[in-house]
Amino acid sequence: MTVTCNQPLLPTPRIPSTDFQRLRDEVCRGTFRQALPQTLPDEWLLSLTRDLFLVERSLHAGEDSSSGNPVSGPLLLGLHLLLGRIGELGQPHRPPLQIDPERVSPWLQTLQAFCERELVRRVIGVQVDPQDTVSFIAAIDAELRHLPKSRAR
Repeated sequence: MTVTCNQPLLPTPRIPSTDFQRLRDEVCRGTFRQALPQTLPDEWLLSLTRDLFLVERSLHAGEDSSSGNPVSGPLLLGLHLLLGRIGELGQPHRPPLQIDPERVSPWLQTLQAFCERELVRRVIGVQVDPQDTVSFIAAIDAELRHLPKSRAR
């Protein structure tokens, strides 16, 4: 016997669209460490994780990610994290930050993986593992290596 389930087993909360202005004002005005997935408030973690999922889904479907998909919030957060880490490392950078377009999708996928991991950790009630932050900062550092040499290590 085959059982088909079209409805989620648990109620799914309505997650509002990411408010770009609020994200900029509430999250990206602080240090980059305050914007790590492990330190984001639940509201922002849910919203950004949903946006990252939608962007990833549209990329896999071959859709143009600029056609109304919620990429602006994740991009803002991703850039804030990169610039913040460059500043923390004491490396000078001059705007604008130049990122290879081929690196945007892998960087967003990395951000998505860490946001989803943090979201699951919170849902199942697992305590924060300090290694998660270390691993994510290592992922940021790995991404910085793809920037032009005059801008990062």
